[in-house]
Amino acid sequence: MRGGLMHIVGRVSWYMQLAQLLEAKSWSDERLFADSQPQTRETLVNLYRNVLELEMNCVCASASESNAAARDVVSWNDIRGLLRNIMRADEGVVDMVMQHCVDSVKEELLDLDTDFKPPEEGQEDQEAPEEELPRVTE
Repeated sequence: MRGGLMHIVGRVSWYMQLAQLLEAKSWSDERLFADSQPQTRETLVNLYRNVLELEMNCVCASASESNAAARDVVSWNDIRGLLRNIMRADEGVVDMVMQHCVDSVKEELLDLDTDFKPPEEGQEDQEAPEEELPRVTE
């Protein structure tokens, strides 16, 4: 399950950029774009629903540690199934991008299709220099 979560967390930017697939200028063939549009939209909507459902299950799972009512909401088998569905859908979207998108969109999206890489054990967290941190105003 950890690998699936690393997959999802690493692709947050990927998910945010997939809306480009709903624009004709992203496709190399306008006719194919027009023919594929309903299926592409459905694919993305289902992918986003699954990601959102996974996020909500993770919130409930973390709440279940301290809240007995939340414990009954989460099914770990459902979460594993969601992860599998999301990973399969991601593979399908990658195939779509590889086959049908213009080179600039292909390059942008495929660069974002990566798993999260945690810091190596033993490495100390590097803090951003103070001037790069956002200022909090009250």
